[in-house]
Amino acid sequence: MKRKNKTNLHTISVYMCVCALMFFMASCAGGGSNRVEVRIEVQDPYAVDYDKYDKIIYKDLALESDIKNYNPDKEIKYFFLTDLPKVVEKDVEHWDSEKHGDLSSRTDTLVISGTLKIEIKERSKIQEVTDTSDEGSGKKKRAFVTIQHWNMKLTVTLKDAADGTEIFNEEFNEKLADADPKSAKFNFEKVFYKITNRLSRKLTKSKRMQRRYILL
Repeated sequence: MKRKNKTNLHTISVYMCVCALMFFMASCAGGGSNRVEVRIEVQDPYAVDYDKYDKIIYKDLALESDIKNYNPDKEIKYFFLTDLPKVVEKDVEHWDSEKHGDLSSRTDTLVISGTLKIEIKERSKIQEVTDTSDEGSGKKKRAFVTIQHWNMKLTVTLKDAADGTEIFNEEFNEKLADADPKSAKFNFEKVFYKITNRLSRKLTKSKRMQRRYILL
């Protein structure tokens, strides 16, 4: 008896679901439409098929810089050898002539290289500053100060080591205005972060929304 009641309840549940679906379809048809629009998230493919390569090797960027009293080499290497592997989901090795030898003999290697150019222009302008002299006692005053304008251009190329085929080549530009000349490291990191963030988005999968329709 209990088994029969369970069967009846199951039959009623299925019947109710079918009725609800038919009602929904009828409602859509009654509105003059035979499809329902939905938005789904899709993922674009990588700009490069990294699975084709057993090794990815980074060769130091050719650096042209107007920065004085600061060498950004450490920060540049950190991005390409520590941050970039997280983006491409593969280890990146620093090129070493003794370890890697002639890269053209390799059929499984992707080589990353490029250039980084940093131009800095200085000018003076009047702005409000804090008077730190004994007479000023921390009061505000207007004075001439020196500021910098940074222009950074990053070009990155990915090549197949075996035949030299260029798989990826992009140029990125970023600017920084009204920078403090005394904060070279901070200024560099601020612009470099922006420009490498754009590079990372180019080299990774990107998510976007697309419209899809369900036919009724």
